[in-house]
Amino acid sequence: MMAIVGVCLLGCWSDDAPVPDAGDIFRGDARDVAPDWVPPPPSDARGDRTVFQSYEGQFCSDKEDDDPFYECTTMFPFVCINTYSVPMYSGAGAVDHVPLYLCRLACTTDQSCPVANDVCCPGPIFGRTYGVTHACVPRAMCAALGPGTAPDGGADAPSRELGGG
Repeated sequence: MMAIVGVCLLGCWSDDAPVPDAGDIFRGDARDVAPDWVPPPPSDARGDRTVFQSYEGQFCSDKEDDDPFYECTTMFPFVCINTYSVPMYSGAGAVDHVPLYLCRLACTTDQSCPVANDVCCPGPIFGRTYGVTHACVPRAMCAALGPGTAPDGGADAPSRELGGG
C-alpha cells in the first residue's frame, strides 16, 4: 500500500501550470496567485512504496524507483533540482562528486526569488518542472556561477586576526 505524507494547504500546482511569482505566493493565499490550480492526480503507478513530501531545501529523490520516494511538495512550485555536487570518498581514497538533489522554488529570474541574495540557478530537474530549468538557491550553492561558488564541504580555518591561534 502506498502512503503519501503531506497535504496541500494553500494550493497545489500541476506540471503544466505557469509558475507564479514567488513573491506573490508569500504575500497571500497561493490560490490568489494560481486560482485555477489543480491538485496532482493520485499516482498509482508508483506501486507499493512509501512516498514522503519534501519541502524547501530538503532532499528529493532523483530516481523513480527509490523506496522510500521523496518528492517535492506541490504546496508551492518546488522542483527537485541539482545545482551542486558533494564529495564522496571511496574506500580506495578516490573522490567522487555526487550530485545532490534538493527541493527548491522554481524561478525564471533572480528577481523572482523571494530570499535576499538567492539566485535563479540552472540545473538538471527531476520530476515536475513547471516549464522552467532554474530554481532559487543561495549563491554559494550554484555551481553554474563558476568555480569557488559551490560549498566545499569543510569548515574554514581560524584567522589569526580574529584570535584563532
